[in-house]
Amino acid sequence: MNAEITAAIHHGIEFLHQSRAAQGQWCDFSLAPGLSDEWVTGYVGSMVAKIDHPFAWKMAFHAWQWLSQRQSEGGWGYNLLVPRDADSTIWALCLAQALGCDNWTTSRHALQWLQHHTQPDHGMTTYATEAPIRDFIQASKTTSLAGWTQSHICVTAAAAQLAPFRLSACDFLRTRQEADGRWASYWWCDDEYATSLAVEALARIDNLGDGDRIFQALQWGQRQVQANGAVVTMTCPQGSSFATALVLNLLTTMPFEDPCSDLALGVLGSEKRPQKYEISLAKGAGARSKDSRFEVVVRIVRWLLDHQRADGSWPSSATLRVPPPDVISPDTVQDWIISGKTEKAIALDHHSIFTTATVIKSLQQFSGAILPTLPIKTSGLKMAGGYKFGHWNWFLSNHCTSPIPYQPNDRADAHQTDQDAKSLTSLYSPLPPSIVHRD
Repeated sequence: MNAEITAAIHHGIEFLHQSRAAQGQWCDFSLAPGLSDEWVTGYVGSMVAKIDHPFAWKMAFHAWQWLSQRQSEGGWGYNLLVPRDADSTIWALCLAQALGCDNWTTSRHALQWLQHHTQPDHGMTTYATEAPIRDFIQASKTTSLAGWTQSHICVTAAAAQLAPFRLSACDFLRTRQEADGRWASYWWCDDEYATSLAVEALARIDNLGDGDRIFQALQWGQRQVQANGAVVTMTCPQGSSFATALVLNLLTTMPFEDPCSDLALGVLGSEKRPQKYEISLAKGAGARSKDSRFEVVVRIVRWLLDHQRADGSWPSSATLRVPPPDVISPDTVQDWIISGKTEKAIALDHHSIFTTATVIKSLQQFSGAILPTLPIKTSGLKMAGGYKFGHWNWFLSNHCTSPIPYQPNDRADAHQTDQDAKSLTSLYSPLPPSIVHRD
């Protein structure tokens, strides 16, 4: 399976490279203001920046350069026509953080602007002030915008990926977990989105009291997985690549317990089946229970690998929704409009860019969840974006039948100034022949 995973990730990267617009940005979804470029570029770039592949990092940096030139009023939005919002700004900053560009002037201004979106309950709202978005959607003065200006769980979970907001955002998230273990999304049909991000943030803090919360979320995630490894949704009853990848991300946030042996052999394609492993919870969680989490994860990976399309993408399945601005709980809305453009719209990423970026990031995280169980020499490797670059290529080069044809060089200092930006595009060794001539 390991060779298939790296091939799928590389093929997905090629698809995302071919899908870029002229200046290195990505465009997807289609609502009344048109295609989204700023929000989509921030999200996709932040996923791509976490892929252990030299060309992926270059693409991510080109995306950040484009976003840096598009910043207005301190933040970013769905596109240049729409008022700035917290969610779009968060994902642009996540990209900057992954690249080590969070000390740029652009990033610092955005962080200051974003602080005004933190509510008294420590949650993050999409729109801190009503006037700009009210004027944009041409809502009357009597129309309530309480739904759009409240604290949003999915936006707060995204903000929790940013170091300056993580502690306060996690305080809010601890109060909003549902009884079944999930976190509910406001702007998404799929609660897998908010739940995956919430667990990722809580796991990074490693708070003594979060073990049970994480365990409940992991159990919820496993219950979403069908026998064939897919997660089904309202819009994708045969299986959603987006939701499935998010559950993969959720279930691989916590490391697998068993060191080496069976777990490694299972991924390496041994005939020996992996056994059940203990879930490693945050400290202080109490009991650790036996679970088949790894086996569920392997089914998910198998399903995702089997559903990658010939062009390297996965089928569109990221399901954005636009509740009416006065709606506090989107679950109370009955008459959603598939492929709508305004209120009550449900929109898929029709270019498959959002879904594909999510899948390859989750496959990369699966690789990272397996690697810590292997005896890998890590001396001399630099940390960047939370990943040890070189581990996966080392692993593949020692265990695959075909060697990796290229290796990333050591990354330069993560903290670059605006003036140093141009030099960042030449940090890596030559690109694979299948990609290098496409610019």
